[in-house]
Amino acid sequence: MRFSPMAFSIGLSILKTREDAEDLVQDLFAHKVPALLRERPDLTPEELGRVLAVTARNLCIDRYRRRRRFPETELDPESHGADSGQGGPQAEEDPPDPETLFTDLKPKYREVLTLKYLWELTWEEVAARLGISQAGARKRAHSARKDILAKHSDRKAGK
Repeated sequence: MRFSPMAFSIGLSILKTREDAEDLVQDLFAHKVPALLRERPDLTPEELGRVLAVTARNLCIDRYRRRRRFPETELDPESHGADSGQGGPQAEEDPPDPETLFTDLKPKYREVLTLKYLWELTWEEVAARLGISQAGARKRAHSARKDILAKHSDRKAGK
């Protein structure tokens, strides 16, 4: 389906692992989409995309919260920051990759940046998919950029 990449991107930005994002897409399209289409067969493709984006986000947030409540279920070492084993000076000199910059952001910040800059949606489309105003979407993006810059400058200061 044409919305799979969007759902995967939302999942990856919030859940942080490829496997979790793939599981999300599978659950979304195996369980939620058929039920949604049965309940609302008159959805236009644009409306369906909006509903799927919000549903994917909500499923991710549920999983994220569940993971925080029950951390013993999270056994994947890759989800705990692959850079922790590379504490040498060479790792500090390299510019941080975007995935690392997104890692510590709040899910709502990662989500808005993913939709705007990775999916290249307009502010109007981002706001519609998230169910918030355009000003709210811009504010989240601004706050996310401030967080990233603050963390990046802390990294440079610690050299």
